[in-house]
Amino acid sequence: MEQLDFIDSKFRLALLAARRAKQLVAGSKRKIEVNAENPLTIAMQEIYQGKVNFEILDEEQMEKLKEYEEAQFIEAEEEVEDEVEDFLFEGRDKDESNSHEETG
Repeated sequence: MEQLDFIDSKFRLALLAARRAKQLVAGSKRKIEVNAENPLTIAMQEIYQGKVNFEILDEEQMEKLKEYEEAQFIEAEEEVEDEVEDFLFEGRDKDESNSHEETG
């Protein structure tokens, strides 16, 4: 394995590769052409070719990022809850109207 001057530790490399692999699994497009299907292999090749950007954050930046991600998660969770409620009530409305038709 060649040395990457822009990565300061093997632990950071592992974290960066894992995060990028998760992005690929979630549907992100590849940044390079490579004959591999394994997301981790693709992520490592992208990193070695300098195609994955990253920034080392200080504690204050990390806290802001964490707050932002939590807010995004809560917003997404609320949207899903609304969609589930809409689905459930829509189904209930149809069931109630069908039962009224059957009894009436």
